[in-house]
This record gives sequence, structure tokens and C-alpha cells, in this order.
Amino acid sequence: AGCLRAANDVAAGGSLGESLADTGVFPRSMLPLIDWGGRFGSLAAAIRFIAESFEGRTRLQINLAPIVIMPVVMIIIMAAGFAVVALFMPLVNLIECLS
Repeated sequence: AGCLRAANDVAAGGSLGESLADTGVFPRSMLPLIDWGGRFGSLAAAIRFIAESFEGRTRLQINLAPIVIMPVVMIIIMAAGFAVVALFMPLVNLIECLS
């Protein structure tokens, strides 16, 4: 929907950077590069640079996710194990008292 709105704004004569900013969908960090590329006639290079930088950021986040998620998962598993043991301890005590 954001791309269609931006395309309609550009077709109506607006600049690409302003059109993308008006949609509110695209990251603000790419808008100055789009404006720069449009002013100096190297819009393709600017868009290529934006794509490479977002690809690098995505790779970094994908590589960082297991580093962050694994400790959290381990803490959750340990907490669940502790809860199960804590729930069964009174039963073990009761069985010991009855025998």
C-alpha cells in the first residue's frame, strides 16, 4: 500500500524521497540517501547502497538472534523444570510420611 501511494505521488510530480516519507512505511534512515541520489543523478547507486546496508543489517540480526534467544530459552526451560520439581516435592514428602 505504501509503494502504491508513493508511486501515485511520484506520478503526480512529487519527489521520490518526499513521497516515501509521506507514506510513513519506509525507514527514515533511507530517505536522505534517496534524496541525495535523486539530486545527483545516481538514484540507482543510492538504492543499491540502501539494499546492501539493509541486507547487512538483516544478516547481523539473524546471526545475533541465536546468541540472544538461546540463553532466554535455557532460562525458561530451567524455570519450568524448577516449577515441576517444586510441585512434586510435597507429594514425595507425603509418600515418605505415609510409608
